Amino acid sequence: MTDNLIDKIKALRATSAVSTLRNLMPEIDLKVREGVSHEDIVATMYASGVDINLHTFRSALYRYRKQQRDAEDLTSIPVPSPRKLAKK
Repeated sequence: MTDNLIDKIKALRATSAVSTLRNLMPEIDLKVREGVSHEDIVATMYASGVDINLHTFRSALYRYRKQQRDAEDLTSIPVPSPRKLAKK
C-alpha cells in the first residue's frame, strides 16, 4: 500500500507556474549565466504554457541564487577536528 502511494506521489507534476519555475531554476540559472536573456526565458516558458511574468521570474532567480550562496556559506564553515577540541 505504501509503495503504491509513494509511486503516485512521485508521479504528480507541479501545477503552479511558480513551482514549475522553482523546479527548472538550476537549468535556468545556468542559461542566464551563459548569457540568455530573462525575456527570452520568460517567453519560452509562456509559449510552453507556464504563465510567469518578468518580475516574478527575476524575483525567483534572486531568491534561488541567494539560497545557493547561503548553502555554500554553510558548507564552507570549518569544523574543528576532535583533536583540537580535546586540547582546549
